[in-house]
Amino acid sequence: MTLLRILLLAVAMAGGTWVFGWWMVPALGALYALVPPRGTHVARDAALGAAIGWSALLSMQVAHPAFDRLSIALSGLFPVPVWALLLVAVGFAAILASAAAALVPQR
Repeated sequence: MTLLRILLLAVAMAGGTWVFGWWMVPALGALYALVPPRGTHVARDAALGAAIGWSALLSMQVAHPAFDRLSIALSGLFPVPVWALLLVAVGFAAILASAAAALVPQR
């Protein structure tokens, strides 16, 4: 049941980000914390859902022809490999969702 909830959250995170932007990640993370049944792992589940959703979004973008030009430009700005920047982006989404879910008061 938890895996299904995390996968549904990942789909919502990816769709919300695609349509409305990155700020949907903390909004959906907080909303997820309000949906019963509540548990002790709400922040972890929100982080996993965000990470899976954003990984799916980024994997779709890697197939885009302009991704090569973007990765060359980013490599010129940051002296790290492109895969490290992708990990930072996924980590950013996970931290946003986790923090928002953790800040929602539990009854």
